Parts: sequence; C-alpha cells; structure tokens
Amino acid sequence: MPTQTLTVQSVTVAGMIPTNYVIELEETDVRFNNDGNTFLHFKNNSASPVTVTIKSQVENLDPGLKAADRDIAVAATTEKYIGPFDQKAYNDENGQVVLDVSAVSADTLGGVFSLGT
Repeated sequence: MPTQTLTVQSVTVAGMIPTNYVIELEETDVRFNNDGNTFLHFKNNSASPVTVTIKSQVENLDPGLKAADRDIAVAATTEKYIGPFDQKAYNDENGQVVLDVSAVSADTLGGVFSLGT
C-alpha cells in the first residue's frame, strides 16, 4: 500500500504559519510522528462526507484480539482537529500514527501539529 508521511509542525508561543498537505490517494496509509501531544487538522473541502480512520496498534488485549480502530466522521465542507493520540494505543513500531481516509479529492487537506511537551 502506498504511504504518505506528513511532517509535524510545532506550535510555539511565537506562533506558526501552518502548512496543509493534500491527502493524495484513497487506499493510502497516511502517517505522522506522534509525541502524545500531536493533533491532526483535517479539512474536507469536498461536497461529500469522509471518514478518517485512526489505526489502533494495540494487539495484546487477549490472544487474537486487537483494539478497535477509531473512526471520525468529517462532514462535507467542514474541518476537525483530531487528537491527541495516546502513544501506547496508536503509535506503530516507528512512533507514527497511521490513518486512512475513506475518500479524497484534490481539495482534501491535512496538517499535523504538536503542542510539545
């Protein structure tokens, strides 16, 4: 499966100018580093709703069971801030959160921000 990695931007007292990324393709794992204080800004500029699925990384609940993924509905022409993401539940072996988006268009945007520690 193709991968798109988003760069985490730090929010400081001096402020920041956010950078948004076009989410490129359906069926793409979108990833970003997660320090536990990280938020995803998801902007759906399309005329249809989409679902952002945050992939759970917890597999040791009971033998053969995995914690449920987290689905967040984003209505048409709206935006949401999603997070923070618990590192034990959502970080993969590389310290990244992995998400899928149900549908994308040329104007589906995402930005990732960390408030730091």
